Amino acid sequence: MNKLLIELFEEIKNIKYEIPLKFTLNNSACSWKIILLKNNLNKLWIKSNYRICSFYWKDLNLPKEILNIPHDDFSSHVFLEIQLEGKMIILDPTWDSWLKNIFHINNWDGNNDTQIAVKVVDLFSIDDSEEIMNNINKVDFDQHIIKNHDFYNALNSYLHDVRFNNLNL
Repeated sequence: MNKLLIELFEEIKNIKYEIPLKFTLNNSACSWKIILLKNNLNKLWIKSNYRICSFYWKDLNLPKEILNIPHDDFSSHVFLEIQLEGKMIILDPTWDSWLKNIFHINNWDGNNDTQIAVKVVDLFSIDDSEEIMNNINKVDFDQHIIKNHDFYNALNSYLHDVRFNNLNL
């Protein structure tokens, strides 16, 4: 079973991370990757909980020219806690392997926690995390994207360039 779980984690991890610039249920930001992982784990009868934390973009290893683009520096991130063999395990497949030169890339052994992809400022309760994830809506999303569009667009372009450069090394 653990081999299957590791393969599932790797498959979702290696979907290229990108923040969507329009509302869609099929994207590759942390929230969509986590929804996909949770849905697949549910099919395998593995209990999991959404966990949301807050973080600052400035705490990530990003170029100053991107961080200087006006945006909400304080943001949120989602990962999973799964129940496996009687213990709770943190799973975070956010960063894809092609971003290894700028972020810690999680590899999961099937038994232990992975690192959370961001530096946690505040961790929301399981109930609050579940409520937020179950109430994502287009209006709030669109308002957030409008305010942060230029930053997210530059971030996505930067991540694309990092991947391209890694492929050509």
